[in-house]
Amino acid sequence: MDHRFNREKLQEEELFEMVGNWVVGFSIGFNFTSSVMAELSALRDGLIIAKSVGIKKIVVELDAKVVVSLITNSSKTKKSINCSVMDCKNLLQGFEEYIIQHTYREANRVADVLAKMGSYQADKFFIHYHYAPPNRETSFLLALDNMNVLTARSMKS
Repeated sequence: MDHRFNREKLQEEELFEMVGNWVVGFSIGFNFTSSVMAELSALRDGLIIAKSVGIKKIVVELDAKVVVSLITNSSKTKKSINCSVMDCKNLLQGFEEYIIQHTYREANRVADVLAKMGSYQADKFFIHYHYAPPNRETSFLLALDNMNVLTARSMKS
């Protein structure tokens, strides 16, 4: 998931098999006051979609370390996010096996592209069920992500 955030941040998720084949992706608009709530909501939606397409074992890679920590640790959470954290934990229990791990944004460019695509779409929630990435750029970035190729991100000055 993309770590950048604003009040109308578009969150994204992509799901692909261990061999790197595209399964499904989505982008969605959120209007939350915190990046943690946006990340948790995107995680929850991604887990629901993964279950709906029959995924039984899942590796979830998030670029938000705080969300990884919230999901993997049993420590108490703030009241304002506790419900969302518990939703995600309960959804994960429905998979045969799952791994939650941190990844750097630079290692998951497909999620970034889906977020950008979402910012131009008319619908608030769009699922890419094409069983192939939605465009050439996404296909190329998926290949780079699968090869663990990191690239520097440019920053606006």
